[in-house]
Parts: sequence; C-alpha cells; structure tokens
Amino acid sequence: MRNTVLQYTIIFFSFIIGIYCIGFVNSVSAQSQIIDNTTNNNDLKPIDPNAPKYAPDRVIVKYKEGQSPLALQKRVNKRTKQRTSFIGKVTMSFADLTSRARGQETPETTLKQLEQFAQTRKHKGQSISESLDQAKDTYVYEQNERKAIDIKSIVSEYKQLPQVEFAEPDYIVHALFIPNDQYYGQYQWALRNISAPQAWDLGKGSSDGAVKIAVIDSGIAWNHSDIDDKLVGVYDCRFVISCVYGKGYDYYTHGSHVAGIAAAETNNASSTYKGGIAGLGYNTKLITLKALNDDGNGFISSINTALYQLVNSYSGSHIVINMSIGSPYSLSLQNAITATYNAGFIIVAAAGNENTNTPSYPAGYS
Repeated sequence: MRNTVLQYTIIFFSFIIGIYCIGFVNSVSAQSQIIDNTTNNNDLKPIDPNAPKYAPDRVIVKYKEGQSPLALQKRVNKRTKQRTSFIGKVTMSFADLTSRARGQETPETTLKQLEQFAQTRKHKGQSISESLDQAKDTYVYEQNERKAIDIKSIVSEYKQLPQVEFAEPDYIVHALFIPNDQYYGQYQWALRNISAPQAWDLGKGSSDGAVKIAVIDSGIAWNHSDIDDKLVGVYDCRFVISCVYGKGYDYYTHGSHVAGIAAAETNNASSTYKGGIAGLGYNTKLITLKALNDDGNGFISSINTALYQLVNSYSGSHIVINMSIGSPYSLSLQNAITATYNAGFIIVAAAGNENTNTPSYPAGYS
C-alpha cells in the first residue's frame, strides 16, 4: 500500500513540476553575479551520450550486515576487552576453535583480509554514515592517488568478496533538461490550472514553516529576493560522505529554478520590490542541499550523502524532498531513498523531459 502511495505521489508531483516552470532562471543568474562572476548556463543541454557515466576513481560498496570493516572493528575491540580477563581469554580461545572447525574466520582475520584487499588496490574507504543503521554498512572507496582505475574490474572484484552484498560505480547524476522556449517560463498558467488560488483560500500552510521542502540539486541562490527569507537550512553535500553547513551557492541556476517553483516568496510585492513569481508552497520553508556541481552534474555518492543528512538532521519533521535529477539505476541510491521514506519524508522526483523510454532514477524506483 505504501509503495502504491509513493508511486502516485511521485507521478503527481512530477507532473506538476513538469508543467509549472517559471521565468526564474535569468533573475537568479543576474543576482548570482553579485557574489561571483562564474559563467552560468541559462538552460540545460541534452545529455551527451558519450560523456563519462561514473566517477573514474571511486566505487560504492555495500557490505552484508555485520560484515563491514566498521562492524568487524567493533567486534574486534569487544573481543580484545574480553581477553583482559583469564575467563574471557579461555572463552574466546574456545570460540575461535569452534569457528575454525566450522570453516569460519575470526573477526580479526576477516578485518585484516578486507584491509589488505583495499591496501593492495590503493583504496581508502569510509562508511557513508556511522550513526545510521541504514547507511553504516555502505562504504565509498577512493583511489588514494585519485587516479583513474578500471572501475568495472574493481566493482567485479568487490562483488566476489563473501562479505559484500553489492558493489557499483559512483554513477553520475545530472539536472534534468529544461526547455528554453520564449514563453515557456514567462506565464504561470499552471497555478490556475491546478486551482492554486482556491487552495490558498482554504489554507496557506503553517506560518512558522512547519512543512519544509528539501531541494537536492545544484544549490539555491540564497540572495535572491524571492528566496532569501524562505531558507532554513543550507548544505553543500559534494564531499562524498559529509555535508558542510552554510555553503553551496547555486551558480548553475537549476536548483534555484526548482526552489522558486516550489516555494518562492508569495504576495511580497511592495513599493520597492514589484515581486517576482508566486511559489506554490505559500508558507513552506526551504532546505537546500547542493549535490550537483556548477555544470549540472554530480555523483550518486553526493545524493546519498544529502539524503542521509536529512535523516540525521530532520527526522520527525515534515519534509518533502524534491529531486529534479536523473541517473542510472543504483542500489545504494535506492537504499538511501528507502531510508528517507521510512523516516516519514515525502519524496518527489522528476520523470524527465528527454523523450526517452529509458527509466530515470530516482523517479523509476517503486
């Protein structure tokens, strides 16, 4: 039942977002020049079929429960402490003999084997989130010297380890295409089509911003006059396994465009400001998690980090997650989506505007 509700929610909101685009990009581009002279794109280009499909020096590995280096190290520490007493030492020795008789390795041996496996390949690995049960057994491994490696071979080698549940490349994700037609973003006819004014007559949402929209994208232009008073959380999540608070400005404009559709400040025209556009989420607040670079591309690992950041920081809150992005199928991304869904968040993902029958993820998950 919950999966059916999730599917209909994704389809419904993807449809709304697809039709309700606004003339927001040029305004964001102009205001971003106040901070930086970075060249901006005013629209997204179709995906280059010859572009790289994943990070050249990084893989994602999901260990079976209790078999990750972190879990094994905890067991080793516990056993080391037990051996400090005579009874504990005898008990551990007997347990080790029993394990060997059954053809099982001790935690110390298994941990050493995993460490040697990574060291011989010059890999450095770290858990995505040691504090979350859903993520602590998922590791990102990088080549120490950040050199390109044979990703397919490395993934295959990790998959052969008995402790590994799955391994995959760190796939590239991209902001989905937005048309640049002259009147595509000029008129907000979609608000009338979905009866937004009638909905606002019934209610505009809690004035304290109890409902928040988390935009995982290229960031948000936080100095934009239609957004600046809506932001309650700003994160830069392009660091594979952690987010940095207070950073992640949007120089690509896609994230700001999406945020404006969702929750731009509404009914805020004055004698000094004529007002820009009206956001559908009248009183909703915004959280921005920058996971795409300033060219509109990013990696699955950054999306995962952003999702787990939300679970860590906003569990129990009323959160709608917007991801107007597309990527190939990824098990680690599906696990992160499941974690946020189980945390009670609503997940909205764009189906894409690229005229293809190939499923785009995360919208394609069921």
